[in-house]
Amino acid sequence: MSQASFSIGGRQYTVACAEGEEGHVARLGAAVDAKIAELGDNRAPQEAQNLLFAALLIAEDLHQLKNSATADAGEADRLREELDEMRQAAAKQVEAIRADLDKLRSELDDAEQVEAELRSGLSGLVEERDALQEETEELRAALAEGNTQAEGAPQSEQAVDPDLAPALERFAELLENCADKLEGKATDT
Repeated sequence: MSQASFSIGGRQYTVACAEGEEGHVARLGAAVDAKIAELGDNRAPQEAQNLLFAALLIAEDLHQLKNSATADAGEADRLREELDEMRQAAAKQVEAIRADLDKLRSELDDAEQVEAELRSGLSGLVEERDALQEETEELRAALAEGNTQAEGAPQSEQAVDPDLAPALERFAELLENCADKLEGKATDT
């Protein structure tokens, strides 16, 4: 066994303690001495009463620390519950975002499929337009050739209706406008 020495209220004390605990016991004695010093001029005439008051002050400090620790533990529990609620809410939000993302991916896939179908349809329309333009050019050429032949022939031999040429030209213009509009829509998509 070892011994620790310290001073309380100006009086020297020596107490037995475990080996290696001398410093710790001396610090505890210094804490008691500090509490007696807090009494100042209010010290009692008897040393035992002063030690009692110091012990009561230390007990009050300990009581306040326990209450504070209990309050801190309650606050920590409340904060843990709040954190758990926040984690659950965040998990629900993440789940909702993932569902929205899956929905958007599906919609994008559908849109890409529609785009591919529209491009395919547009290719067919462009080919059809080109064929109609070619036919129109052939009809114009035939019409021009027919009008040239008809000019030299007598009125009874004219095989071409005079209203046919302007009607075919209007038809050709309409086809070209339609084809231009289709090409414009195709480049927009």
